[in-house]
Amino acid sequence: MVNRRMRARASILLVLIAAALLAGCGGGDGAKDDYVTSLNQAQDALLKRVTQLNERITATSTPAQDRATLKVYETAVDTAVRDLRAIDPPSGLDQLHQQFVREVAEYGAVVRQARDRLSNGSVKSGLAVRGTLPDALERVARELNATIKAINAKLQG
Repeated sequence: MVNRRMRARASILLVLIAAALLAGCGGGDGAKDDYVTSLNQAQDALLKRVTQLNERITATSTPAQDRATLKVYETAVDTAVRDLRAIDPPSGLDQLHQQFVREVAEYGAVVRQARDRLSNGSVKSGLAVRGTLPDALERVARELNATIKAINAKLQG
């Protein structure tokens, strides 16, 4: 069962990502502005979906319900990764963009691992997930935000 701590931490992750959404470069550079718009659209879609999913996580949800919710999280992240991979970054941002995509994919991998650990239905596995998933999500959030800051710095030039 996923507890309030996990929901709160997942919400923190979303707030951190939302707070770090890329700002336009402001210089009228069409390629950079298009890139920022595309990244923000992908992030916004993921943020919206995960926010909706957070409503499904309750203190009384069963392991089966939690597995189902985590599976939908995975699908949302997979969609975001696919959308991000389709974005063509401006010159000089290739490596940072690839790093950002890898970090979003890592968020999905963390969720997938948690779901896999819940699949045996044991109380021990549930407790392990409750103990480790929030910390793993925070780690990914820190990495994502560092990359977003680096992208913003590069865009601001």
